[in-house]
Amino acid sequence: MRFLKQMPVSILAVVVLWALRAMYGFDTAWLRDTLGFGLDGHTPLWTVLSSALTVGTWAGAILSTLALLTIGGAVERKLGSLTFLVTAVWTHVAGLLCGALVATGLDSIGLYWGESLEAERVLNPFVWLCGTAMYASAFMGPLRRHRLRVIFFTLTITLILYAGVLADFAFFSACLAGWAVGQWRTRLALKRFVASIRESRVLVAIVFAVVFFGPIAAGMNPDSTGPFSDSVFFVEPRLSSEHVAMLCEHNPQGHRCLNAVAQLRVAGIGPMIGNVIQLAVVVAIALGLIRGRRLALRFALFWIFCTVVAIAYEMKSVGLFDFFRITYVCLPWILCAVLLLMRRELFQVKLAPGRRRKFYGAVFLWWLITAAGWIVGSWLVMPSPLIDVLRATPLRYIPPAVAKFASFDILPLSQTAWALTEWTGITFWAGFLFLFLRALVRPADPSAVQERERAKGMLQQGSGDHLSWMTLWPRNSYWFGEGGYVAYRLESGIAVTVGEPVSSGTPVAQLADAFERDIYAQGAQVAWYSVRPEFAATRPDWYNVLVAEESVVKVGEEPAFKGKKFQDIRTARNHATKQGIRTEWTTWHECSRPQRVQIAAISEAWVSDKALPEMGFTLGGLAELDDPDVRLMIAVGEDGIIHGVTSWLPCYVNGQVEGLVLDFMRRRTDGFRPVVEYLIAAVLVQAHNDGLSWVSLSGAPLAVAGTGSLGAVLDRVGHALEPLYGFRSLAAFKRKFNPEHQQWLMLYRDELALPAIGMAVSKSYLPDTSMGELMGAMRGIG
Repeated sequence: MRFLKQMPVSILAVVVLWALRAMYGFDTAWLRDTLGFGLDGHTPLWTVLSSALTVGTWAGAILSTLALLTIGGAVERKLGSLTFLVTAVWTHVAGLLCGALVATGLDSIGLYWGESLEAERVLNPFVWLCGTAMYASAFMGPLRRHRLRVIFFTLTITLILYAGVLADFAFFSACLAGWAVGQWRTRLALKRFVASIRESRVLVAIVFAVVFFGPIAAGMNPDSTGPFSDSVFFVEPRLSSEHVAMLCEHNPQGHRCLNAVAQLRVAGIGPMIGNVIQLAVVVAIALGLIRGRRLALRFALFWIFCTVVAIAYEMKSVGLFDFFRITYVCLPWILCAVLLLMRRELFQVKLAPGRRRKFYGAVFLWWLITAAGWIVGSWLVMPSPLIDVLRATPLRYIPPAVAKFASFDILPLSQTAWALTEWTGITFWAGFLFLFLRALVRPADPSAVQERERAKGMLQQGSGDHLSWMTLWPRNSYWFGEGGYVAYRLESGIAVTVGEPVSSGTPVAQLADAFERDIYAQGAQVAWYSVRPEFAATRPDWYNVLVAEESVVKVGEEPAFKGKKFQDIRTARNHATKQGIRTEWTTWHECSRPQRVQIAAISEAWVSDKALPEMGFTLGGLAELDDPDVRLMIAVGEDGIIHGVTSWLPCYVNGQVEGLVLDFMRRRTDGFRPVVEYLIAAVLVQAHNDGLSWVSLSGAPLAVAGTGSLGAVLDRVGHALEPLYGFRSLAAFKRKFNPEHQQWLMLYRDELALPAIGMAVSKSYLPDTSMGELMGAMRGIG
């Protein structure tokens, strides 16, 4: 009953769809001619609406049902049933009419991919499903909005270029109409798309996966005339192997025998798995892209290359081989390859050389085993010369939907021979999937993990500064000495440190001396970044510049928030109590999955408002929350909605946690406005109860005016980045808590290296942003 109340229109559409399918049974032609929308001039006008109520195939009915209950149900709950119904009607009508207009125009100039526009019928609820989803995306947060739009635009454009029938133009036109009206209704500005590194990887992976699922969607449409439109991705057994053996007994090269063999090659459990397992490989590669693996990028490009070659070969087999058609059909894959190459900087997680060699060696060995099994087995059960078996070996490893067009293959005539033919490739690809997924879930570089664990052990047993936990973040390099270490980034010949040395027994100055000697011996220079004046005093011959001002609140006494200076804090706490908002002191691992999704959406909304992506180095993002030692303070409403989140890093002194350092800070744009003040106040109370001495609100980088030539440069950079990140506004916000201020300095030895130091600091904060993007963003803000 709950589902009936939440999505009655979607459920009614499912009921009508199956009622019409059952009424017309297997007479698909009658169903299409009666209810389908066409351009031949003989279809009634009411088919504009009836075409939205069912589909022309049973497989399409199943897929449409799943889509109506998932996509349709979610959109209906978002918009409300009445708005959903009205939007479904106008997007379907707009999609059909605009799609027909575009298809007719292309047909008039000879660019239409379908064989006969007049003979086609549109009979598909996906037209209005696409339109309503795109319209609803305008009312969603940036995370869901970006993903939904990438999926639907990529899929519909792929279908146009791949199958290119009237229904595909209707899909795309409905998407475009829904998107345009949604933009207009919500007044969403068209601006440069910005996403976090994590979300950018997700979106690229979505594009890659959706492009490869296009052939399946094309195969669902009975009017599709694309090169894979008759490929069998599901079980459709038409002939038995015994029947084929009987047909081929006396004339193995006869037309009836070859036709029967071609049908059997693409029908049954084996061929179905052989086709689908290739899509499983695509999903595995997409998961690797989401993890930022360079291995996944290489296999994605290799898979695209193989697909383009396979399409070209198949089109040649059916007599459609010409440069224009192949380019037209392969354009989605070509554009996908271009996207992967353009965003290759997102995929920097490389397998260690030893682990990479083991992976490729295991894949090659597994291929040798399966190939040997095929060759020996075929020689024993099929009366074919060895040279023919060897020539047919490559066909065992490509999808049956493509292998059926091969001009040469050996003829299996027994059950054993058919099993060997069908399952050799499936066995190999199943093993490849296992090896590939194992490479994804295991650490890419075990030595880097070991170094991080070694550094973490030293930090937890020794003493560091307020940035020391950030030394454990990815991309840092480590120098280990006796009784301590230094974390740094090597950019432009400059080793930019992450704070001071971490000591587990050796004096900090002694560690710094040894680190400097080793770095200078390598031909690089050292820039001690964000260090305290006490450390600067140990290097009297070095120049220094103020780069940040840290705000520290003492919590030895219980925070009372009394007096005029804490008025904003008291107001935030009182309003939160009245609105039923509470705080939770937790970790990323302790948060429920819905809470993690909300935090990711809040973070992505914050990133989307910036002209540049998230910064790294000493500013953590979503990835840095996934640490059991990092605490989160979240504000949760009575309805379970998270209004804001802050993360807190531990600071160790003599092996004990002495204080907490603020890192990640995000709030919901449409939520409780003073939620950050509320969260920080809650953390101050929590820190006092836990017996800690202080809480650092961290330092806003590039938020203070420095001195000297480098200070002037960093000051100008800080002014330029203020509209992008609001560092100076953040520093002003922290003064509400009446903190003590401590200076963070940068030390450098050679004034001639100032340009390189400025470049190194910029690349440390924005490692995946080109200097062209950085300068363009700065020019855009004057």
